[in-house]
Amino acid sequence: MVSLGWWNWPWLWLAIAVPAAYAVGVVISVALVPRRARARGYSERDDDLLIRHGAMWHKVNAIPYGRLQTVEVSVGPLERRFGLAKVELHTASSSTDAKIEGITAEEAARLRHELTERGDNRLAGL
Repeated sequence: MVSLGWWNWPWLWLAIAVPAAYAVGVVISVALVPRRARARGYSERDDDLLIRHGAMWHKVNAIPYGRLQTVEVSVGPLERRFGLAKVELHTASSSTDAKIEGITAEEAARLRHELTERGDNRLAGL
C-alpha cells in the first residue's frame, strides 16, 4: 500500500479523518450526558415555576402561573419505551415558552394538572 503511494491520495485521508472525527464527537457527546442531565431542573414556587437548563450557559426561566396559556405533555416512541415524557409550557410571549424534558410520565401528568389548576386560579391580566 505504501509502495503504491496510496497515503498521498487526499481521498484516503478524508476517508479516515471523517469517521474518526465523527467517532470523537460521539464520545464527547456521550461523556457530557450526565452533566446535561444535572443541569436541568424545575421548581414549583408559590407564584411561578422556575426552569433551569444549560450545561455551559446556564439559564433560569421564571414563568408566572397566571401567564400560562397551555401546558402540553408529549411522549415520543423512544420516551414511551423508557417511561419518560416532555412538558411544554406556552405563554403569550414566545420568549418565555419552556420545556421540561426527561421526567416520568406520571410526574408529567401531575405537573400538567397542577400547573393548569394554578394558572386558572391566577389568570393574570384578566
